[in-house]
Amino acid sequence: MIYLLTRMAGFALAFGIFFAISCTSTENVVQTQQDNSSEETFDEQLRNVNERITQTPDNQQLYVEKARLLSNYAATFSSPDQRLILYKNLRDLSNENSGNQPEIVSIKKDAWNKEHSSGLQLLQKDSDIFHEQSQTIIAHFDNAITLIPDSLQTYNLKATTLYRIGNLHAAIETLETAKSFKTISTSNLDEKIAYLHLESGNIQEALSFYNQLSEAYPDDENYRNGLINALILNEQHEEAVAILKDLSEQYPARFFYREALATETFFLVKNRSEELLQSDPDELNVEENLNTIIAYLNDSHSIFNALSSDAPVNEESALRIAAFYKNSAHMLSTLADELEIEAEKKEELEAMYLAFIENSLPSWERLTEINPNNLDYLVNLKQAYQALGMDEEADAIQRSINF
Repeated sequence: MIYLLTRMAGFALAFGIFFAISCTSTENVVQTQQDNSSEETFDEQLRNVNERITQTPDNQQLYVEKARLLSNYAATFSSPDQRLILYKNLRDLSNENSGNQPEIVSIKKDAWNKEHSSGLQLLQKDSDIFHEQSQTIIAHFDNAITLIPDSLQTYNLKATTLYRIGNLHAAIETLETAKSFKTISTSNLDEKIAYLHLESGNIQEALSFYNQLSEAYPDDENYRNGLINALILNEQHEEAVAILKDLSEQYPARFFYREALATETFFLVKNRSEELLQSDPDELNVEENLNTIIAYLNDSHSIFNALSSDAPVNEESALRIAAFYKNSAHMLSTLADELEIEAEKKEELEAMYLAFIENSLPSWERLTEINPNNLDYLVNLKQAYQALGMDEEADAIQRSINF
């Protein structure tokens, strides 16, 4: 069985917005007010105040009265989506009179706080309640955005909600809308949008965002991490290797960068090997390409060898190392068998094949210790023993499989 080498994942791509709800206090949540006014009474009150405004447009207190009327009536609806039209009127009234009446701005902000905090409070509930109330949460945040359209924290929380229910497209649209306001910093939003595109499978879009962010902020590690993941998913392994080399040198104690570098270098080997095997030998310099492949493999071997002693080895890491050596050995064997090359180069490839099989042994043995009931681990260990002529060890593994 030939294992596919496990791709590197988890390069700190997770933005706090998407996986940890804001710690914003919900103590200021104001309970929904109940008002005995009927719809007819509200219409009468609204008509009355509008008539008085028409008669005495300079009376600023009438605008305050209207704002309070709209806010109080909105609070009588238990369903937040029923309040939206009232909040639109309140927002427009505030925009028209904010210079003259700070009280109207205060009424609007109080309404925003009720909606924003109510949505946040539900968002912080356990998973079952969250999913039951997700549309209500979105309605609360839509109301808050209607009242204060440039509130970044509300856009973030709405995007979080949409992300958690799997509506990535709507989450992207929400953050794109937030970007349209000049008062909002865009770099933080661009990072989130890039991540959402990556999660959605829109790799080219994600690459575009991460490239722009990395160029604008070359020292930001998170942006480079995102760019690496996008490059890997887009199979741009050479570009990923270049960035990983830089990060590995800059942060030598961060083992995952070195592990990722070794893994991505393997894909350079894989691509170069496939190109050699599928192309006309006259069109390529076979000797030069083989030397490049050998150099790449030696680089990866050096990294994995160092990691074996530097980093704690868990099952995932051990499997990645074992798979690297087995897959690399398989490619070396294929190149030696199928390419028309000089005997000396063929012997070099065959010797490297055996060396890589031998290098895989500690990891396969470690894996069978960690998970002794895993049949794939046992079979791969037996095959490695057989390739190295270790028949007694291979027979012992076969007996344990039969048992």
